[in-house]
Amino acid sequence: MEKQRTNSINKFCRRLLTGILSLVLCNSFYAEELTPEHINNLIIIPSTTSELYSDAEIHFEVFVPSTRSYHIDFVKPQNTDNYTYKSVEKVESMTSMEGTNIELVVVFDNPGDYTLPALNTRIAGKSYKIPFEAINVKVNPAKQKPIILIKLKDGTTFSSSENYNQKPKLTVKAGEKIYFTTQMQYVLQLMNERADLPKDSLFYKTKSIESESKQYHEKDTLGTIFNVSEYCWTPLIPGKVTFPEISMNVTTYTGSKTEVKMSSFYVEVLEADDTEKKSEENPFETAFAIETINTETSEIQRNSITEDQCQKLADLRSKEKHSLFGSAKKDRKNYESTLGLPSSESEFSQPLFYIYLVLTVIMAVVLIILIIKKRRILIIIFSIALVAFGILLIISISRITDSYAISKGCTIQSIPEMKVDSKSELPAGTRVSITAKSSEWIYVELGETCGWCHEDEVIFIK
Repeated sequence: MEKQRTNSINKFCRRLLTGILSLVLCNSFYAEELTPEHINNLIIIPSTTSELYSDAEIHFEVFVPSTRSYHIDFVKPQNTDNYTYKSVEKVESMTSMEGTNIELVVVFDNPGDYTLPALNTRIAGKSYKIPFEAINVKVNPAKQKPIILIKLKDGTTFSSSENYNQKPKLTVKAGEKIYFTTQMQYVLQLMNERADLPKDSLFYKTKSIESESKQYHEKDTLGTIFNVSEYCWTPLIPGKVTFPEISMNVTTYTGSKTEVKMSSFYVEVLEADDTEKKSEENPFETAFAIETINTETSEIQRNSITEDQCQKLADLRSKEKHSLFGSAKKDRKNYESTLGLPSSESEFSQPLFYIYLVLTVIMAVVLIILIIKKRRILIIIFSIALVAFGILLIISISRITDSYAISKGCTIQSIPEMKVDSKSELPAGTRVSITAKSSEWIYVELGETCGWCHEDEVIFIK
């Protein structure tokens, strides 16, 4: 019995020794599977395909196939004034692919192009130098202060990060329109934008591109320049003037809220040329050149139309607005002709809106009945008709909500205040569009020109 037990123990020891030797041999074979060709193809690359930024941890990696982690050894690279190695580790693969991953974390202090020195490595007792891939490190947008940019129509750009001297950066003529776009950079969220109305000039927003409270936190948009609004500025008085002041309340990448102001710079405004028909006494009037549909050369005699005549003209247009047939329109045109006024845009017929509304409802009801009865051909026909009347209804809604008035010879100015140096008068009898209201002031537009006037100086078309 004792002999049998001894034999069993010996047999177990032999098997254990055999297993250990097999494991050692297998590991040796495992390490030896890495060929010189594999070594030559190794290169340390960033572990991300996105942009690389300074003052942020950048992860590098290289995968050494067919090699256990204890067969790999390396010397931690030296730091320099431009970058710092935060860590260098080796992690054995836990996937079906046998090998070890060497992972490095580096922080670059400054942006620029870098090729780090090769990593001195020992693999299975042999020394190798594994090179790094060349990289480009960009400025970290999360570390930057928010910036406002002013981009002119010709592409010229001004930045709030620059300090401009007293020398004018732009030269224009009095009455010349300057279109520009406001932009922002290094901003997480736009809260609101404010533009100060310049003195002795016309200034208005033509388009809002980016809405307030929109966030730009996506990693691939960090540092991207976003358009905010489009403006039109018309300086009216010659001399050295300040460009309109723009400011924005924003949230930075760190979460703090701050106000960013555009750096001030000057514009040289020259006298308008006589050849361009600019008024030497009042270039403001030129900015409000009358635009008509039928003629560009027609002129309106100022102060030749009385307030009673303006009232009658407004009444005729109100009648045209509430009439379905063309007789009211004909009467209005004839009256304008007797006053020496050029024929302008017609009033949209309100009854036409109700007709479109009723027809759209009828088409919708009929279409529902046809769908219930499964009349396929008629469903197609009435669907097309419903879409057509629906489009006409939408167009008519936008037209019916527009507000217009007849000028009594109203005084136009750049801001809604009584004490304004620069003013101009729109001829009596002129039909203007009303786009905004502030207390007793209304904002009127005529073609591409616009400004504020007191509501008592116009007669509303009801």
